[in-house]
Amino acid sequence: MGNWWCTTTHISLTARYGHPCGRPITPMAIGQLHAAGLQVMAPHTNDPAEAERFREAGADLVASDDPRLLVALIERSA
Repeated sequence: MGNWWCTTTHISLTARYGHPCGRPITPMAIGQLHAAGLQVMAPHTNDPAEAERFREAGADLVASDDPRLLVALIERSA
């Protein structure tokens, strides 16, 4: 469980979400945060392909400066 200390810290602080800032974010890392009861916010991106990878990996939230990117991501998810 690679980042067990990070998950433990989140839980001890009664956090509601984890925000891994490193890349790449793997489905396994997201799964560990979800298993700990946390939602996952992906790193900020303006790259549509990267945003899609974050979504496919299981991130609950993707942040971007480009609203068109976010609209397209939502439309593909529906």
